[in-house]
Amino acid sequence: MQAVLLATQRATAEDISELGRIIDLLDKSKNDREGWVPAHLQFHIALVKAAHNRFFTFLLDALKDTVERSNRMIIAAQPNRDPNISFARHRAVFEAIKSRNLDLARLAIEDHFNAVEKVLDASLDKAA
Repeated sequence: MQAVLLATQRATAEDISELGRIIDLLDKSKNDREGWVPAHLQFHIALVKAAHNRFFTFLLDALKDTVERSNRMIIAAQPNRDPNISFARHRAVFEAIKSRNLDLARLAIEDHFNAVEKVLDASLDKAA
């Protein structure tokens, strides 16, 4: 959450351009689960870089393999996943950052986290 809010305030024109490039890549790969995962990771890395916070950059760098594995698990746990909805959540985060709208950024990332949390909760319930 904090990385998104910082990116909304601190992103440079180059950061916005890179996020936009990756959003286009996500759009093109949204129906390809294998293509989505690396593009998704790129998006989150670019988002954290746009926050211009060394701690968050260090943390994501240390955890990026775990983030990638988790993303694969989350996608596998959703056999009926609607890629358009998932893409729309990421686009909303990007648009909020691009418009520098903190309220929209907060709502967009909360929506994203809530969706992921539901998938994780359902997966944990099945495992139990």
